[in-house]
Amino acid sequence: MKAIRERVGSLTRTKFLYFFMGTVYFAFHKFRKNIMENFGLMNTRNTAISIMLINFIGLVAVYGWTRLSDKFQRHKEIMIATSMMNGLIPVLFLVREYFYTPEGGWENASSSNFGKRKMSEMTSAEVWWTQVFPGALFILHSIFNVPMQPLLDDQALKIIISNGYKKEDYGRQRSFSTMSYLVVTLLGAAGLFREWNYTSGKKIVWPLLFFAFLYAFLIYVFVPSNAEQQAMLGKLEEKEEQERAKNPKEATPEMDRTNKKSIFLNVGFLIFLSAVFLNGIVRGVMSYYHGTYMTKVVGYTSIETVLGDFYGVGMEMILFIYGRVVLQTISLYWLMIFGQIAIAVRTAMYTFTPVENTEDFEGGAKATEKNQGLLWVFYLAEMLKGLSFGLIHLSGVSIAKDSAAKGQEAQAQGLYNGVFANLAGGISAVLFESTTEGSYPDHPNMRFWWVLALAVVTIPYLLIIYRARKKI
Repeated sequence: MKAIRERVGSLTRTKFLYFFMGTVYFAFHKFRKNIMENFGLMNTRNTAISIMLINFIGLVAVYGWTRLSDKFQRHKEIMIATSMMNGLIPVLFLVREYFYTPEGGWENASSSNFGKRKMSEMTSAEVWWTQVFPGALFILHSIFNVPMQPLLDDQALKIIISNGYKKEDYGRQRSFSTMSYLVVTLLGAAGLFREWNYTSGKKIVWPLLFFAFLYAFLIYVFVPSNAEQQAMLGKLEEKEEQERAKNPKEATPEMDRTNKKSIFLNVGFLIFLSAVFLNGIVRGVMSYYHGTYMTKVVGYTSIETVLGDFYGVGMEMILFIYGRVVLQTISLYWLMIFGQIAIAVRTAMYTFTPVENTEDFEGGAKATEKNQGLLWVFYLAEMLKGLSFGLIHLSGVSIAKDSAAKGQEAQAQGLYNGVFANLAGGISAVLFESTTEGSYPDHPNMRFWWVLALAVVTIPYLLIIYRARKKI
Protein backbone atom coordinates (compact mmCIF):
# COMPACT_ATOMS: atom_id res chain seq x y z
CA MET A 1 0.00 0.00 0.00
CA LYS A 2 2.93 2.33 0.64
CA ALA A 3 3.96 1.92 -3.01
CA ILE A 4 0.48 2.98 -4.11
CA ARG A 5 0.57 5.99 -1.79
CA GLU A 6 3.93 7.03 -3.23
CA ARG A 7 2.55 6.84 -6.79
CA VAL A 8 -0.53 8.89 -5.91
CA GLY A 9 0.20 12.44 -4.77
CA SER A 10 -0.69 13.39 -1.21
CA LEU A 11 -3.10 16.10 -2.35
CA THR A 12 -4.82 13.71 -4.76
CA ARG A 13 -5.23 11.16 -1.98
CA THR A 14 -6.84 13.62 0.39
CA LYS A 15 -9.21 14.80 -2.35
CA PHE A 16 -10.46 11.25 -2.91
CA LEU A 17 -10.82 10.71 0.83
CA TYR A 18 -12.83 13.89 1.33
CA PHE A 19 -15.17 13.19 -1.57
CA PHE A 20 -16.15 9.71 -0.45
CA MET A 21 -16.20 10.62 3.23
CA GLY A 22 -18.64 13.41 2.37
CA THR A 23 -20.78 11.03 0.32
CA VAL A 24 -21.17 8.68 3.28
CA TYR A 25 -21.58 11.41 5.89
CA PHE A 26 -24.02 13.67 4.05
CA ALA A 27 -26.21 10.93 2.55
CA PHE A 28 -27.58 10.14 6.00
CA HIS A 29 -27.10 13.59 7.53
CA LYS A 30 -28.81 15.52 4.73
CA PHE A 31 -32.01 13.46 4.85
CA ARG A 32 -31.93 12.60 8.55
CA LYS A 33 -35.23 14.25 9.41
CA ASN A 34 -37.03 12.58 6.49
CA ILE A 35 -35.44 9.22 7.23
CA MET A 36 -36.33 9.48 10.91
CA GLU A 37 -39.99 10.28 10.31
CA ASN A 38 -40.77 8.21 7.21
CA PHE A 39 -38.23 5.41 6.98
CA GLY A 40 -37.84 5.10 10.73
CA LEU A 41 -41.61 5.72 11.13
CA MET A 42 -40.92 7.68 14.31
CA ASN A 43 -43.63 9.91 15.76
CA THR A 44 -43.27 13.41 14.33
CA ARG A 45 -44.13 14.86 17.73
CA ASN A 46 -40.83 13.56 19.05
CA THR A 47 -38.58 14.49 16.11
CA ALA A 48 -37.00 17.61 17.64
CA ILE A 49 -36.30 15.92 20.98
CA SER A 50 -34.93 12.87 19.18
CA ILE A 51 -32.58 14.99 17.06
CA MET A 52 -31.42 16.87 20.15
CA LEU A 53 -30.71 13.63 22.02
CA ILE A 54 -28.87 12.16 19.03
CA ASN A 55 -26.76 15.31 18.68
CA PHE A 56 -25.84 15.41 22.37
CA ILE A 57 -24.82 11.76 22.32
CA GLY A 58 -22.89 12.56 19.15
CA LEU A 59 -20.97 15.29 20.99
CA VAL A 60 -19.80 12.78 23.59
CA ALA A 61 -19.05 10.24 20.87
CA VAL A 62 -16.95 12.56 18.71
CA TYR A 63 -14.77 13.48 21.67
CA GLY A 64 -14.54 9.84 22.75
CA TRP A 65 -13.45 8.58 19.32
CA THR A 66 -10.90 11.35 18.79
CA ARG A 67 -9.52 10.85 22.30
CA LEU A 68 -9.08 7.12 21.64
CA SER A 69 -7.48 7.95 18.32
CA ASP A 70 -4.94 10.26 19.97
CA LYS A 71 -4.29 8.10 23.01
CA PHE A 72 -3.61 4.84 21.18
CA GLN A 73 -2.44 6.37 17.88
CA ARG A 74 -4.84 4.12 15.98
CA HIS A 75 -6.19 6.78 13.67
CA LYS A 76 -6.39 4.57 10.60
CA GLU A 77 -8.10 1.64 12.32
CA ILE A 78 -10.71 3.87 13.97
CA MET A 79 -11.44 5.64 10.69
CA ILE A 80 -12.00 2.29 8.93
CA ALA A 81 -14.22 0.97 11.73
CA THR A 82 -16.43 4.08 11.89
CA SER A 83 -16.83 4.10 8.10
CA MET A 84 -17.88 0.45 7.92
CA MET A 85 -20.38 0.88 10.76
CA ASN A 86 -21.91 3.85 8.92
CA GLY A 87 -22.86 1.42 6.19
CA LEU A 88 -23.87 -1.56 8.32
CA ILE A 89 -26.16 0.12 10.86
CA PRO A 90 -28.80 1.36 8.34
CA VAL A 91 -29.10 -2.21 7.03
CA LEU A 92 -30.43 -3.18 10.47
CA PHE A 93 -33.57 -1.17 9.71
CA LEU A 94 -34.56 -3.94 7.33
CA VAL A 95 -34.62 -6.47 10.19
CA ARG A 96 -38.02 -5.12 11.24
CA GLU A 97 -39.69 -6.62 8.19
CA TYR A 98 -39.14 -10.11 9.62
CA PHE A 99 -40.69 -9.32 13.01
CA TYR A 100 -43.31 -6.64 12.49
CA THR A 101 -45.74 -5.51 9.78
CA PRO A 102 -47.60 -2.21 10.25
CA GLU A 103 -51.26 -1.81 9.40
CA GLY A 104 -51.57 -1.59 5.63
CA GLY A 105 -48.24 -3.31 4.96
CA TRP A 106 -44.72 -1.97 4.53
CA GLU A 107 -45.39 -0.75 0.99
CA ASN A 108 -47.80 1.86 2.40
CA ALA A 109 -45.94 2.61 5.62
CA SER A 110 -45.03 6.22 6.40
CA SER A 111 -44.98 8.56 9.36
CA SER A 112 -48.55 9.61 8.52
CA ASN A 113 -49.62 6.39 10.23
CA PHE A 114 -47.98 7.43 13.48
CA GLY A 115 -47.20 11.17 13.33
CA LYS A 116 -50.51 12.34 14.75
CA ARG A 117 -50.82 9.66 17.38
CA LYS A 118 -49.58 9.67 20.93
CA MET A 119 -47.41 6.80 22.08
CA SER A 120 -50.06 5.95 24.67
CA GLU A 121 -52.43 5.16 21.79
CA MET A 122 -50.02 2.67 20.19
CA THR A 123 -49.67 -1.02 20.90
CA SER A 124 -46.48 -2.27 22.53
CA ALA A 125 -45.33 -3.68 19.16
CA GLU A 126 -45.88 -0.30 17.47
CA VAL A 127 -43.97 1.52 20.19
CA TRP A 128 -41.05 -0.90 19.99
CA TRP A 129 -40.71 -1.16 16.19
CA THR A 130 -41.61 2.43 15.24
CA GLN A 131 -40.15 4.39 18.16
CA VAL A 132 -37.65 2.51 20.33
CA PHE A 133 -35.93 0.36 17.68
CA PRO A 134 -35.32 3.10 15.07
CA GLY A 135 -34.42 5.58 17.82
CA ALA A 136 -31.74 3.23 19.12
CA LEU A 137 -30.38 2.73 15.59
CA PHE A 138 -30.24 6.48 14.96
CA ILE A 139 -28.30 6.98 18.18
CA LEU A 140 -25.96 4.13 17.31
CA HIS A 141 -25.45 5.52 13.81
CA SER A 142 -24.69 8.97 15.19
CA ILE A 143 -22.00 7.52 17.45
CA PHE A 144 -20.13 6.23 14.39
CA ASN A 145 -21.06 9.06 12.02
CA VAL A 146 -19.93 12.15 13.91
CA PRO A 147 -16.17 11.44 14.13
CA MET A 148 -15.73 11.01 10.37
CA GLN A 149 -14.99 14.65 9.54
CA PRO A 150 -12.68 15.59 12.44
CA LEU A 151 -10.68 12.35 12.11
CA LEU A 152 -10.13 13.02 8.41
CA ASP A 153 -9.35 16.70 9.04
CA ASP A 154 -6.64 15.65 11.49
CA GLN A 155 -5.13 13.10 9.11
CA ALA A 156 -5.41 15.33 6.05
CA LEU A 157 -3.52 18.15 7.76
CA LYS A 158 -0.76 15.76 8.79
CA ILE A 159 -0.52 14.26 5.30
CA ILE A 160 -0.45 17.69 3.67
CA ILE A 161 2.15 19.26 5.96
CA SER A 162 4.45 16.24 6.19
CA ASN A 163 4.65 16.13 2.39
CA GLY A 164 6.00 19.64 2.07
CA TYR A 165 2.78 21.60 1.75
CA LYS A 166 1.25 24.08 4.20
CA LYS A 167 -1.92 23.92 6.26
CA GLU A 168 -3.29 26.69 4.01
CA ASP A 169 -3.61 24.02 1.28
CA TYR A 170 -6.26 22.27 3.37
CA GLY A 171 -9.18 24.21 1.89
CA ARG A 172 -8.78 22.88 -1.64
CA GLN A 173 -8.89 19.32 -0.33
CA ARG A 174 -11.93 20.06 1.83
CA SER A 175 -13.78 21.43 -1.20
CA PHE A 176 -14.19 17.85 -2.44
CA SER A 177 -16.31 17.07 0.61
CA THR A 178 -18.49 20.03 -0.31
CA MET A 179 -18.64 18.67 -3.86
CA SER A 180 -20.02 15.39 -2.52
CA TYR A 181 -22.66 17.37 -0.62
CA LEU A 182 -23.73 18.87 -3.94
CA VAL A 183 -24.00 15.40 -5.46
CA VAL A 184 -26.12 14.11 -2.57
CA THR A 185 -28.34 17.21 -2.67
CA LEU A 186 -28.75 16.86 -6.43
CA LEU A 187 -29.87 13.25 -6.03
CA GLY A 188 -32.46 14.38 -3.52
CA ALA A 189 -33.66 17.17 -5.81
CA ALA A 190 -33.86 14.72 -8.72
CA GLY A 191 -36.49 12.76 -6.83
CA LEU A 192 -34.50 9.84 -5.45
CA PHE A 193 -35.66 10.74 -1.94
CA ARG A 194 -38.54 13.11 -2.71
CA GLU A 195 -41.61 10.99 -2.09
CA TRP A 196 -40.78 9.65 1.34
CA ASN A 197 -42.22 6.42 2.66
CA TYR A 198 -40.73 3.20 3.91
CA THR A 199 -40.26 1.71 0.44
CA SER A 200 -38.49 4.76 -1.00
CA GLY A 201 -36.42 5.07 2.17
CA LYS A 202 -34.90 1.67 1.45
CA LYS A 203 -33.25 3.20 -1.63
CA ILE A 204 -30.59 4.79 0.53
CA VAL A 205 -29.53 1.67 2.45
CA TRP A 206 -27.57 -0.31 -0.13
CA PRO A 207 -25.83 2.64 -1.86
CA LEU A 208 -24.80 3.87 1.59
CA LEU A 209 -23.38 0.45 2.44
CA PHE A 210 -21.40 0.40 -0.82
CA PHE A 211 -19.91 3.87 -0.39
CA ALA A 212 -19.14 3.29 3.29
CA PHE A 213 -17.07 0.21 2.46
CA LEU A 214 -15.47 1.97 -0.51
CA TYR A 215 -14.40 4.82 1.77
CA ALA A 216 -13.04 2.29 4.29
CA PHE A 217 -10.98 0.70 1.50
CA LEU A 218 -9.60 4.09 0.44
CA ILE A 219 -8.59 4.77 4.05
CA TYR A 220 -6.76 1.44 4.12
CA VAL A 221 -4.92 2.32 0.90
CA PHE A 222 -4.32 6.07 1.24
CA VAL A 223 -3.88 6.74 4.98
CA PRO A 224 -0.35 5.96 6.26
CA SER A 225 0.28 3.12 8.70
CA ASN A 226 0.90 3.74 12.40
CA ALA A 227 4.68 3.50 11.92
CA GLU A 228 4.53 6.04 9.10
CA GLN A 229 2.30 8.20 11.28
CA GLN A 230 5.04 8.49 13.90
CA ALA A 231 7.56 9.52 11.26
CA MET A 232 5.09 12.06 9.91
CA LEU A 233 4.58 13.53 13.37
CA GLY A 234 8.32 13.95 13.77
CA LYS A 235 8.56 15.81 10.48
CA LEU A 236 5.54 17.90 11.45
CA GLU A 237 7.07 19.00 14.76
CA GLU A 238 10.37 19.79 13.05
CA LYS A 239 8.62 22.00 10.51
CA GLU A 240 6.71 23.86 13.22
CA GLU A 241 9.88 24.52 15.20
CA GLN A 242 11.56 25.86 12.06
CA GLU A 243 8.61 28.18 11.39
CA ARG A 244 8.69 29.52 14.95
CA ALA A 245 12.43 30.10 14.69
CA LYS A 246 12.09 31.97 11.39
CA ASN A 247 9.09 34.08 12.45
CA PRO A 248 9.13 34.43 16.25
CA LYS A 249 6.92 37.54 16.11
CA GLU A 250 4.20 35.71 14.20
CA ALA A 251 4.24 32.69 16.50
CA THR A 252 1.01 32.79 18.49
CA PRO A 253 0.61 31.11 21.90
CA GLU A 254 -1.54 28.49 20.18
CA MET A 255 1.41 27.43 17.99
CA ASP A 256 3.58 26.47 20.97
CA ARG A 257 1.97 23.10 21.59
CA THR A 258 4.79 21.74 23.78
CA ASN A 259 3.84 23.91 26.76
CA LYS A 260 0.18 22.89 26.87
CA LYS A 261 -1.12 20.19 29.17
CA SER A 262 -4.65 20.04 27.81
CA ILE A 263 -6.85 21.81 25.31
CA PHE A 264 -9.37 22.16 28.15
CA LEU A 265 -6.91 24.50 29.90
CA ASN A 266 -6.38 26.60 26.77
CA VAL A 267 -8.59 29.61 27.50
CA GLY A 268 -8.21 31.02 23.99
CA PHE A 269 -9.44 27.77 22.46
CA LEU A 270 -12.40 27.55 24.85
CA ILE A 271 -13.43 31.11 23.97
CA PHE A 272 -13.13 30.18 20.31
CA LEU A 273 -15.47 27.22 20.93
CA SER A 274 -18.02 29.51 22.59
CA ALA A 275 -18.07 31.73 19.49
CA VAL A 276 -18.39 28.68 17.24
CA PHE A 277 -21.30 27.50 19.42
CA LEU A 278 -23.20 30.78 18.99
CA ASN A 279 -22.61 30.76 15.24
CA GLY A 280 -23.71 27.12 15.09
CA ILE A 281 -27.03 27.87 16.79
CA VAL A 282 -27.82 30.64 14.31
CA ARG A 283 -26.86 28.46 11.36
CA GLY A 284 -28.67 25.43 12.79
CA VAL A 285 -32.02 27.08 13.47
CA MET A 286 -32.00 28.73 10.06
CA SER A 287 -31.12 25.42 8.40
CA TYR A 288 -33.89 23.50 10.18
CA TYR A 289 -36.53 26.11 9.35
CA HIS A 290 -35.26 27.16 5.91
CA GLY A 291 -36.96 24.46 3.85
CA THR A 292 -40.29 24.86 5.66
CA TYR A 293 -40.17 28.65 5.34
CA MET A 294 -39.29 28.66 1.63
CA THR A 295 -41.79 26.01 0.48
CA LYS A 296 -44.71 26.22 2.92
CA VAL A 297 -44.66 29.86 4.01
CA VAL A 298 -43.30 31.86 1.08
CA GLY A 299 -44.46 29.25 -1.43
CA TYR A 300 -41.44 28.47 -3.59
CA THR A 301 -41.08 25.08 -5.24
CA SER A 302 -38.64 22.45 -3.99
CA ILE A 303 -36.44 23.00 -7.06
CA GLU A 304 -36.30 26.76 -6.47
CA THR A 305 -35.35 26.13 -2.85
CA VAL A 306 -32.64 23.61 -3.73
CA LEU A 307 -31.15 26.06 -6.25
CA GLY A 308 -30.57 28.38 -3.30
CA ASP A 309 -28.60 25.61 -1.61
CA PHE A 310 -26.48 25.30 -4.75
CA TYR A 311 -25.62 29.00 -4.67
CA GLY A 312 -24.53 28.71 -1.05
CA VAL A 313 -22.51 25.56 -1.57
CA GLY A 314 -20.95 27.09 -4.70
CA MET A 315 -19.72 30.05 -2.67
CA GLU A 316 -18.41 27.67 -0.03
CA MET A 317 -16.48 25.69 -2.65
CA ILE A 318 -14.93 28.85 -4.12
CA LEU A 319 -13.66 29.82 -0.67
CA PHE A 320 -12.20 26.37 -0.04
CA ILE A 321 -10.56 26.23 -3.48
CA TYR A 322 -8.90 29.59 -2.87
CA GLY A 323 -8.40 28.85 0.81
CA ARG A 324 -4.64 29.29 0.63
CA VAL A 325 -5.01 32.82 -0.74
CA VAL A 326 -7.69 33.64 1.83
CA LEU A 327 -5.63 32.37 4.78
CA GLN A 328 -2.50 34.15 3.61
CA THR A 329 -4.39 37.42 3.10
CA ILE A 330 -6.69 37.58 6.13
CA SER A 331 -5.82 36.62 9.70
CA LEU A 332 -7.74 33.85 11.45
CA TYR A 333 -9.28 36.44 13.78
CA TRP A 334 -10.78 38.48 10.95
CA LEU A 335 -11.99 35.38 9.14
CA MET A 336 -14.13 34.64 12.20
CA ILE A 337 -15.46 38.20 12.31
CA PHE A 338 -16.28 38.34 8.60
CA GLY A 339 -17.93 34.93 8.79
CA GLN A 340 -20.16 36.07 11.65
CA ILE A 341 -21.05 39.30 9.85
CA ALA A 342 -22.05 37.28 6.79
CA ILE A 343 -24.41 35.02 8.76
CA ALA A 344 -25.91 38.08 10.53
CA VAL A 345 -26.58 39.84 7.21
CA ARG A 346 -28.11 36.63 5.83
CA THR A 347 -30.46 36.37 8.83
CA ALA A 348 -31.38 40.06 8.49
CA MET A 349 -32.32 39.49 4.85
CA TYR A 350 -34.72 36.73 5.87
CA THR A 351 -36.10 38.83 8.73
CA PHE A 352 -36.81 42.06 6.86
CA THR A 353 -37.61 40.93 3.29
CA PRO A 354 -41.31 41.91 2.90
CA VAL A 355 -42.79 38.63 1.69
CA GLU A 356 -46.50 37.86 1.41
CA ASN A 357 -47.60 34.99 3.62
CA THR A 358 -48.89 31.96 1.71
CA GLU A 359 -48.57 29.73 4.77
CA ASP A 360 -49.88 26.23 4.28
CA PHE A 361 -48.11 23.58 6.34
CA GLU A 362 -50.09 20.86 4.58
CA GLY A 363 -48.00 21.50 1.47
CA GLY A 364 -50.34 23.58 -0.70
CA ALA A 365 -48.52 26.93 -0.57
CA LYS A 366 -47.79 28.71 -3.85
CA ALA A 367 -45.63 31.82 -4.19
CA THR A 368 -47.39 35.05 -5.14
CA GLU A 369 -46.06 37.22 -7.94
CA LYS A 370 -44.43 39.51 -5.39
CA ASN A 371 -42.69 36.62 -3.63
CA GLN A 372 -41.52 35.24 -6.97
CA GLY A 373 -39.85 38.58 -7.67
CA LEU A 374 -37.95 38.34 -4.37
CA LEU A 375 -36.37 34.97 -5.13
CA TRP A 376 -33.01 36.58 -5.99
CA VAL A 377 -32.85 38.05 -2.48
CA PHE A 378 -32.98 34.60 -0.92
CA TYR A 379 -30.38 33.26 -3.37
CA LEU A 380 -28.06 36.08 -2.34
CA ALA A 381 -28.76 35.24 1.31
CA GLU A 382 -27.79 31.61 0.69
CA MET A 383 -24.53 32.76 -0.89
CA LEU A 384 -23.82 34.60 2.37
CA LYS A 385 -24.47 31.34 4.23
CA GLY A 386 -21.80 29.64 2.12
CA LEU A 387 -19.47 32.59 2.65
CA SER A 388 -19.96 32.40 6.42
CA PHE A 389 -19.33 28.67 6.70
CA GLY A 390 -16.33 28.80 4.39
CA LEU A 391 -14.63 31.59 6.34
CA ILE A 392 -15.38 30.13 9.76
CA HIS A 393 -14.39 26.57 8.82
CA LEU A 394 -11.10 27.67 7.25
CA SER A 395 -10.22 29.55 10.42
CA GLY A 396 -11.73 26.91 12.73
CA VAL A 397 -9.69 23.97 11.47
CA SER A 398 -6.51 26.06 11.60
CA ILE A 399 -7.22 27.36 15.11
CA ALA A 400 -8.01 23.85 16.35
CA LYS A 401 -4.73 22.58 14.90
CA ASP A 402 -2.67 25.44 16.36
CA SER A 403 -4.38 25.20 19.75
CA ALA A 404 -3.86 21.47 20.27
CA ALA A 405 -1.28 20.22 22.74
CA LYS A 406 0.99 17.44 21.53
CA GLY A 407 -1.02 14.26 21.19
CA GLN A 408 -4.38 16.07 21.21
CA GLU A 409 -4.62 17.05 17.56
CA ALA A 410 -7.60 14.84 16.72
CA GLN A 411 -9.38 15.82 19.95
CA ALA A 412 -9.12 19.51 19.07
CA GLN A 413 -10.71 18.88 15.68
CA GLY A 414 -13.34 16.70 17.36
CA LEU A 415 -14.30 19.37 19.88
CA TYR A 416 -14.50 22.03 17.19
CA ASN A 417 -16.76 19.88 15.00
CA GLY A 418 -18.73 18.56 17.98
CA VAL A 419 -19.56 21.97 19.41
CA PHE A 420 -20.46 23.43 16.02
CA ALA A 421 -22.46 20.52 14.59
CA ASN A 422 -23.68 18.52 17.60
CA LEU A 423 -24.02 20.78 20.63
CA ALA A 424 -25.32 23.75 18.66
CA GLY A 425 -27.23 21.45 16.30
CA GLY A 426 -29.03 19.69 19.14
CA ILE A 427 -30.15 22.92 20.77
CA SER A 428 -31.10 24.32 17.36
CA ALA A 429 -33.51 21.44 16.75
CA VAL A 430 -35.58 22.34 19.83
CA LEU A 431 -35.36 26.07 19.14
CA PHE A 432 -36.51 25.38 15.57
CA GLU A 433 -39.56 23.57 16.91
CA SER A 434 -40.49 26.57 19.04
CA THR A 435 -39.80 28.94 16.13
CA THR A 436 -42.42 27.29 13.93
CA GLU A 437 -45.09 27.42 16.63
CA GLY A 438 -47.62 30.20 16.41
CA SER A 439 -48.62 32.21 13.35
CA TYR A 440 -47.54 35.61 12.06
CA PRO A 441 -49.97 36.17 9.16
CA ASP A 442 -48.79 39.73 8.46
CA HIS A 443 -45.08 39.20 9.08
CA PRO A 444 -44.20 35.49 8.78
CA ASN A 445 -40.50 36.27 8.54
CA MET A 446 -40.54 37.82 12.03
CA ARG A 447 -39.97 34.29 13.33
CA PHE A 448 -36.33 35.08 12.62
CA TRP A 449 -35.98 38.15 14.85
CA TRP A 450 -34.45 36.43 17.88
CA VAL A 451 -32.07 34.47 15.64
CA LEU A 452 -30.95 37.77 14.13
CA ALA A 453 -30.43 39.25 17.60
CA LEU A 454 -28.16 36.36 18.56
CA ALA A 455 -26.21 36.65 15.30
CA VAL A 456 -25.64 40.38 15.79
CA VAL A 457 -24.68 40.11 19.48
CA THR A 458 -22.00 37.55 18.62
CA ILE A 459 -20.10 40.10 16.50
CA PRO A 460 -19.11 42.47 19.36
CA TYR A 461 -18.54 39.40 21.52
CA LEU A 462 -15.86 38.28 19.09
CA LEU A 463 -14.39 41.77 18.82
CA ILE A 464 -14.18 42.37 22.56
CA ILE A 465 -12.98 38.95 23.69
CA TYR A 466 -10.48 38.23 20.97
CA ARG A 467 -9.00 41.71 20.87
CA ALA A 468 -8.67 41.74 24.65
CA ARG A 469 -6.78 38.45 24.66
CA LYS A 470 -4.89 39.07 21.41
CA LYS A 471 -4.82 35.36 20.89
CA ILE A 472 -5.34 35.14 17.16
